[in-house]
Amino acid sequence: MAVPKLPASVKTGSIQAVTFGGRNSIRIPPGAPALSDPVALPVAYGAEISISLYFPERVTTPTGHALALKRAVVSPRGDHTYDEEIQGGTEASRLVLVDAVLVPAQPSQHLVVAFGDSVVDGDGSTLDADRNWPSDLIRRLATTPNSAKLAVVNEGIAGNRLLANGPIASLGVSALARFDRDALSLPGVTHIVLLEGINDLGFPGARLGGLLLADATDVRSTEDLIGAYRQLAARAHARGIKLIGSTMTPCEGVAISGYYSGAKDATRQALNKWIKNSGEFDGVIDFDAVLRDPDHPGRLLPRFASEDHLHPNDAGYQAMADAINLALFR
Repeated sequence: MAVPKLPASVKTGSIQAVTFGGRNSIRIPPGAPALSDPVALPVAYGAEISISLYFPERVTTPTGHALALKRAVVSPRGDHTYDEEIQGGTEASRLVLVDAVLVPAQPSQHLVVAFGDSVVDGDGSTLDADRNWPSDLIRRLATTPNSAKLAVVNEGIAGNRLLANGPIASLGVSALARFDRDALSLPGVTHIVLLEGINDLGFPGARLGGLLLADATDVRSTEDLIGAYRQLAARAHARGIKLIGSTMTPCEGVAISGYYSGAKDATRQALNKWIKNSGEFDGVIDFDAVLRDPDHPGRLLPRFASEDHLHPNDAGYQAMADAINLALFR
């Protein structure tokens, strides 16, 4: 663990060893988490750290973050964890195995978990710039009084759905299945911002290249998704955690064959109306109102749309972060 300088290098003298029960290695059973010993590495609010991992044997099924939008470096063979600069490595944009970095917190501090799909993950934003809306929110908080009392964690997975697992592993298991692991169990969590459901509507009959995202008969009704939202709300409230609902953003013109239709958009708008008016959530963020084109509400405002017309661009994500009422997190 160290303070980064570039994707392949860290600041001189900043490397700190990570141990597990005093040992410099650990064997982790499949599917199990492992916590390291504490590491004495001071970090500022919003700062980045660099983590190097060494695998002495081939790892056939690593967990990872496919849409990390951060450059990582795969070194040549051998243990390079103490190298301040990796020579001859291969750049990648995926991150593996590390799930979270925990830092000391005070009881008065609040932790907000951004939970959802690719619009939480940051698809469409600039590589290495941390321009997803949770990161934009962190930067906004840094200029806000009492910002140290609020932290934000991004638990978005591109291609994730509420009610079904992804057709490929990198899209994750359903939100209903991963909610405890990725949101409720995080130490200190007080609020969860939920933005998910658009893929449940869009995937049936859609193809991404040669991949069928979901069978055309796997259509989800308004009632199906409302049932999922209610389940997540009940599970959060059982832990004393506030769940903030968010409206789904429009996607007419999306560059995925079969993803959009007028009928699917009508369901999206019906669900958004329910999200805003049901009273099931502890608050609501109307991201749809922020990003939609007022002259054509089924599509994103052009200045906020990335090239695929499904995801916001950097300006769109910034607008999302700026629109959030911070009073929701009291």
